[in-house]
Amino acid sequence: MVAGRLPSNVCGFALLTVCLLAACSQEMTQPGEGDAGEDVGSGGADASGDASASAGEGDGGDDGGEGGGEAGSGSGAGDGDGDAEIDPCDESPGNTPLAVGERVRDVRGPGPDGEEFRVCAWSGTPFVMDITARWCGPCHDVAEFLSGGGSPVSLDPYGEPIKALLDAGDIRWLTVVSEGTVLNGGVMLSDVIWWDNAYPHPNVQTIMDDDRKWASYMQAAYLPTIHSVDADLKILGIQGDDANHPLGTIVALFP
Repeated sequence: MVAGRLPSNVCGFALLTVCLLAACSQEMTQPGEGDAGEDVGSGGADASGDASASAGEGDGGDDGGEGGGEAGSGSGAGDGDGDAEIDPCDESPGNTPLAVGERVRDVRGPGPDGEEFRVCAWSGTPFVMDITARWCGPCHDVAEFLSGGGSPVSLDPYGEPIKALLDAGDIRWLTVVSEGTVLNGGVMLSDVIWWDNAYPHPNVQTIMDDDRKWASYMQAAYLPTIHSVDADLKILGIQGDDANHPLGTIVALFP
């Protein structure tokens, strides 16, 4: 075929095609050729690095990972595994019987300041709980000894070790005032305030049993009625149970 000049419409089409290819080539190569392209490329690498770091691969990831771990620990049981720690006060034991090994009921009542106290707040610490009344002479003897006066005879043969454990904060003591100065005469907050002022101790909590609900639960046939509870809020010893003496069992926790 003899070489000659291509028709003008063919030339125009060829020229347009070449221009389009050149333009596409320029767009594809532009980010890597100039300073701006290096910046974008560098920014892309930084973004990729940040993304990797967020997954824990870079320094930023370490920080983010640690932060995430701390957040997990805060909402979990402290080991970062996401298991929520159970609050004993969120678990209602219901009407459990007064028996060794059973979960103590949610004994509660207003303290001297009028604020409600719940024994579930003492989870983790063994404690003794007793039912008392202002008209009860032996109840005063126990309270006086615990507060620093009187004689350990009121809690024999465990008076001295119980007092030592209480003073050290190894155990606590809950006094439930169920009656005032009159037998079967009911109780008022003023009786709780009086008792707390008369026999103060930093590890003794006094509450009011205004409807004798807790006296009934603790089977208070006579006063004081004393039981003990372990650190897991389970009944440890019951008054009248020689095999599980309320004071002997709690002293035995601290050989």
